[in-house]
Amino acid sequence: EFTEKMSSRRTVPNRGQKDSYYIKDAHPAIIDRETWDKACALRASRRVLYKVQIGRPKNVTKPETSFGICPYCGKNYFIKRLANAKTGIKYTLTCGSNRSTLTCRDSESVFIDDLKEIILEQIKILKENPLSLKKELKSAFYFDKAPLELKINTLNEQINTLRMRINEIANKNDESYMLLKDEMGLKIENLVTERKQAENALLTQSNYDHLVKDILESLNSLSTTDKEQNYRTLFQRMVVKSRTDLTFIIGNPDISKLDLMSLHKTMEGKYVIQVRAQMYEVSFGVFFNK
Repeated sequence: EFTEKMSSRRTVPNRGQKDSYYIKDAHPAIIDRETWDKACALRASRRVLYKVQIGRPKNVTKPETSFGICPYCGKNYFIKRLANAKTGIKYTLTCGSNRSTLTCRDSESVFIDDLKEIILEQIKILKENPLSLKKELKSAFYFDKAPLELKINTLNEQINTLRMRINEIANKNDESYMLLKDEMGLKIENLVTERKQAENALLTQSNYDHLVKDILESLNSLSTTDKEQNYRTLFQRMVVKSRTDLTFIIGNPDISKLDLMSLHKTMEGKYVIQVRAQMYEVSFGVFFNK
């Protein structure tokens, strides 16, 4: 909004008639930004060192809780306890549709002990292939800003031209001029809307920058040997297409718009599991979600 006349103090919505401004660092800082960034980095390093989680509940949730998702029925996997006289107690991740009766017949369970080993292998692949990881992150999250910046500059020129034309005929009250002013005002409003969309797209890239930074920091904080670590800081979800086909999702935790049956895995690996006399090979990889 802006004040049309100081005498009336009447405010009107700013639909492009005036420039809008975002002022950064408008107030004097208590400390300089460099010191603030160092303090934040120090706090983050201590959280990793002492395994402190911000806002951790009293009852700590296991990483496996709601980690797996079934691409056939869309239900979350739950932790199921299995007791056997020979092998003892084991835990599996099982499709939520099969909690009481076998409803989702396409889904398959995954032993948690095997899953922990597979996750360590996936972390190892990500850490040992930094160039491939950087390439995949760039492909998933980055785009060329130049066309958007050019579009914003062009829109600004068009908006300023129309504003100048409105100012030139501001004092003319003929009906034809009034209609012309209304028409140009509507054009300005449409151009401003289009400019905001382009500016939001550029801000989205800035958000991706932070997301990629968080991904790399989470990866660096994880070990390739600790089975009990909280790997959910990096891996948001796991799509269980079958017990031999697992996809770990990194990035945006919102998977509601994804086609879970056709995710393209990258940074792939293989892991062999032996169950009694039978052996089978698990194919796994990651999907970077925007």
